[in-house]
Amino acid sequence: MEEKLAILPVFLHVIKKKIMDEHLRFFESQGLSKQHIPYMMLLSNHKNGLLQTEIIDIVKHDKAHASRALNDLLNLGYAVKDNEKGYKNKYHLTDVGFHIAVEVKHKNDDILNDIFSVISDDEKKMLEKILKKVVSHIDKV
Repeated sequence: MEEKLAILPVFLHVIKKKIMDEHLRFFESQGLSKQHIPYMMLLSNHKNGLLQTEIIDIVKHDKAHASRALNDLLNLGYAVKDNEKGYKNKYHLTDVGFHIAVEVKHKNDDILNDIFSVISDDEKKMLEKILKKVVSHIDKV
């Protein structure tokens, strides 16, 4: 890797940390932790629900981690599953869980607007294009 690009992971980490720290404050006020964020966000985008296996395939966490996080969401009343018995249950957010996810999305928009307020719209478009290209390449490597 070129010396100039070697610092890129640090920059990406700083941006991610800023976003996660902001989300974490809100999540903790709702009795949640950072482990719940990907599950809440994912389920908020799938109104028809998802099977646990589908969730695991998307978030790339192990089954034990996913089970703990999903059980927490069930116990807190932020998610429900189709049926209490069996393995083919779809998980859905409750109205309260969906409201929390929407709040996080709005907060995310605000955070990103603040972070990237120092660059022009053209620079934002170029950054998005570059990041999409890199992410697409990562999936192939």
